Amino acid sequence: MEKMNEFSRRFAEAVFARWPQFREHVSEPRDFQSAGDLYIQVPCSPQSRLEDPLVIWTEKGREIGVGLDAYHTHFIHRAVPNTARPERAVFEEAMMFIEALLEDHLVVISYVGGGSTCIFPNEIEDGIAEAEPGESLRIRSWKGTFCRDVQR
Repeated sequence: MEKMNEFSRRFAEAVFARWPQFREHVSEPRDFQSAGDLYIQVPCSPQSRLEDPLVIWTEKGREIGVGLDAYHTHFIHRAVPNTARPERAVFEEAMMFIEALLEDHLVVISYVGGGSTCIFPNEIEDGIAEAEPGESLRIRSWKGTFCRDVQR
């Protein structure tokens, strides 16, 4: 962690305090990141049928990204100078999102034609209804609880 920038180091400390097992999944920053950014790639279990693992990263010294399967989102500390949200609040928001993914309180719907969304399990049928007739959808969750493929 000594190579990380301050924002990444503080976020990594918060993440590892909650999920110490994630420490072993830290890898080098990706092409879209800068040196000193954090990148964690947590492998998924086979029953989840996820195409992509859980990924957690920082970028630009102010932004956290979280992705699962075909979906990702960002939590931003400071988009424009003087409009910063408290760093601790951004960290907690990102970690609450990660927790919800890990507990299957959120699921990912991927539309095979393109696009994805992350919703609560009780919204799955609405997500299916929004698809175009004939469109294929992949529904995935971390534990595999809500794993299914649907042809609308």
